[in-house]
Amino acid sequence: MALINSKNYEQLKALVSDVTMSLLNNKRYQVPGLGTFSVCTRKATQDRAACKVTMFRASAELRDHASGGPKPEVSGPHAEAIQMIIEAMQSEEGIEIPNFGRMAVVSGKQPKLIFHATKGFNAAL
Repeated sequence: MALINSKNYEQLKALVSDVTMSLLNNKRYQVPGLGTFSVCTRKATQDRAACKVTMFRASAELRDHASGGPKPEVSGPHAEAIQMIIEAMQSEEGIEIPNFGRMAVVSGKQPKLIFHATKGFNAAL
């Protein structure tokens, strides 16, 4: 997993806080160069009750980068954290963001960009 030091931990924490606040207000949160986080309600099944979960849709630029294209351009208050996430997603293990979830690129014929929110993060929704 990508190493998180004290400087980028604070930057990641600020990004996670902004994403969390938007999702708690039932609003999607778009991160230029990375993608969009939103809330979706999973239907109930025989084994589980209906629940809200966090969804992530990678930006076109990030999907292109995962396929060998140029790095997406990022800007704004979370630019350093976003840049770190984009780089770390390319590693075999991806990145585990504390109190948020895991993000990674899964290699294959067409790479997949994944986000698995922590149970605690989804439970807060």
